[in-house]
Amino acid sequence: MSGPRVRTDIVDVYVVRSRELLLLRRARAPLSGQWHPVMGHVEPGERATQTALREIAEEVGLRGDHIEAWYQLEQTFPFFLADRDEVHLSPRFLVVAVPSFEPVLNEEHDAHRWVPIDGARAALLWPGQRHALREIVESILPGGPTSEALRLPAPGSG
Repeated sequence: MSGPRVRTDIVDVYVVRSRELLLLRRARAPLSGQWHPVMGHVEPGERATQTALREIAEEVGLRGDHIEAWYQLEQTFPFFLADRDEVHLSPRFLVVAVPSFEPVLNEEHDAHRWVPIDGARAALLWPGQRHALREIVESILPGGPTSEALRLPAPGSG
């Protein structure tokens, strides 16, 4: 077999509260100093949904009682790392947090900011992240049929 290796062991989680998007500043390499959503690696035996919930708990202290709703995004985030000759396909999620939620950062990040969701496009580093934001704003947050089709069961409900 030839060609780049395909990996599916990273998830992105976009956290929103009151029409604001949470961005985290990475404290160390890779991507030190860059702003991004919650991201994390799938652990052995873990489902992508489990990874998403674990990562938001570990990275920002967001747990079930602070989650109003959560969704899978339809589009998977593809990206290529030339130095590793790897194509990554990253499942993405949206978590709607209660308006009072404030993150408690772990050592992976040194700052956070809430960006108005309508202006967040310019704050995102990667084109794939901007595509995810468009899906969130156009298809999920308006509360139409797409949002219901992509809605996930409440954490801990099965």
